Amino acid sequence: MRGLPSIVESAPKSRETLIEDTLGLMRGAIGRALAGVAPSGGKDGYPILQHFALHYMMFERRITQSELANLLGVSPGYVTTLVDRMEAERLVTRVRDRRDRRRIQLRVTLRGHHFHHELHRQFGHAALPLFDGWTDEEILTFQKLLRKLAAPSAIAATEPPAPAPRRVAADGTVKYA
Repeated sequence: MRGLPSIVESAPKSRETLIEDTLGLMRGAIGRALAGVAPSGGKDGYPILQHFALHYMMFERRITQSELANLLGVSPGYVTTLVDRMEAERLVTRVRDRRDRRRIQLRVTLRGHHFHHELHRQFGHAALPLFDGWTDEEILTFQKLLRKLAAPSAIAATEPPAPAPRRVAADGTVKYA
């Protein structure tokens, strides 16, 4: 099977294509490194979205399933299935918000915290080969670039605008600012 002609490989790419290619490479590298990570002792790796969901829930103290779906870029139905599975494994619980009983927040259990830490330990070990041949300076540069990518200003640019501030009046009606 022949490869693509070299003229196609050297053709300039749009910024959007460069970013899509970069994200694809990142997903591939992380996916390969995580493929064998199964801290629960299972044969299969732990699903990457489930790992991300657990991570978000640990660091976002008050998060709902719909907020988690937005963060993960998946449907609310998918998150329901994901949270059901994590709840069955006793990694998370659903808790009613005391201020708004219609709102159900997700909380990571102590078992979930331990699971997350073990997952990170195993992932760190599994990811070591990804950095074979990298100098310490290259790793530090990569960390700097990832911090720039994860900066609140970069993330805010990709999020939809926040809803208008609101408050509930004494008569139970919602007032928008």
